[in-house]
Amino acid sequence: MLDVKIPAVYRLTYAIGRVICRRLAKKYEFETDGIPDMGEPYIMVCNHVTESDQIFVMLASTQPMYFVCGEHLLRNPIYGRPLKILADPIPVEKGKSSLSAVREMMRRVRAGRNVMIFPEGRRSYHGRTLPQPEALGKFIRQAGCGLVTYRLTGGFFVQARWSRKKRRGPMKGHVVGTYSSEELRAMTPAQITELINGDIRSDAYAEQRKLMWTYRGGDPAEGMEKYLFKCPVCGAYDRMWARDDEFGCSACGMQGRIDEHGFLVPTADGAKHTPLPFDNTYDWTRWMEKEFDRDVAQAGEERLFTEQAVTLFEKDDNYKDVDLETGDLELYRDRMVMGDRVFPFKEIPNLTIIYSDVMFFTHGGVYYGMKGDLFHAWKCARLWQLEQGIADDPTREI
Repeated sequence: MLDVKIPAVYRLTYAIGRVICRRLAKKYEFETDGIPDMGEPYIMVCNHVTESDQIFVMLASTQPMYFVCGEHLLRNPIYGRPLKILADPIPVEKGKSSLSAVREMMRRVRAGRNVMIFPEGRRSYHGRTLPQPEALGKFIRQAGCGLVTYRLTGGFFVQARWSRKKRRGPMKGHVVGTYSSEELRAMTPAQITELINGDIRSDAYAEQRKLMWTYRGGDPAEGMEKYLFKCPVCGAYDRMWARDDEFGCSACGMQGRIDEHGFLVPTADGAKHTPLPFDNTYDWTRWMEKEFDRDVAQAGEERLFTEQAVTLFEKDDNYKDVDLETGDLELYRDRMVMGDRVFPFKEIPNLTIIYSDVMFFTHGGVYYGMKGDLFHAWKCARLWQLEQGIADDPTREI
């Protein structure tokens, strides 16, 4: 077994954490196999399906691992500071370059410590694992350590990305592969990346059609209308509504619900109208992307959308949010405009979304955020992708 000088406080934190995680995981009927002794430090790579994936992944390893996490978690007024002191995670700022996090991961691995990462950096909106670029394989190879690939199944239906609530139902974890540093040195970065993408790839709906696991509670449709904001029946924008397990369109009367297996089905009232064209969010997403891109191309230079009651804030050096203003956000093909502030999409190097109504981005060296109860952040992200020329790059998916 690898003997590494890991601070006693973290060894204790990790051990206690595993006990707590074991109890929490019972409600999800979680099962996992364990990581064998690698004999060297390793980087563990896993697909990202819920906001609590760290809980499940910890149960696969008795050896302490250091986690990479969004820095917004460290700003939480309740658990942020204890998390930073006890777990010593590697923070990544949403909407900014992750270069500093990469350097810190490299430093810890070379010090003999294990690191756990979710390379997608965000959860999939539609249930399919997002493929990773060759840069991941290059990083793994340069780290000079072992590699563990791990895949979670069922988590998409426990917590969809647009929702802040979780459902009760099964999740499983599986160690797909273990690779020594010697094996990785014999591979190219492209081969390592291909290996990782194959090992952690998950298609939630395809898997569920075979498993048909049951998930209950948690208001599964809550927040859905901020993401899937274009009606698949009449094509209206921003007329979708969602509550509990139901969703619909106030323009045409289309109505459906998310059933206990996670599929989209019509309600009794909705059956009176045009049937749902999709039984899953993946197909709805792909349809919406094409429709949105076409409408943007046809609109020219005119204003496309107005998002109401959006709060613009800046993050200071202490990771605190400083509100700048609240008002209408106007979206054009090539820019966002709020009051006197103009944010051209080509001048925004990094942009990301949390849930469906919080967005982080950098502009002019300043780290900004936007949020709102009715904010459709996906629109901004898609316009940014289109203007940056990365809309068709699957590794840069929203």
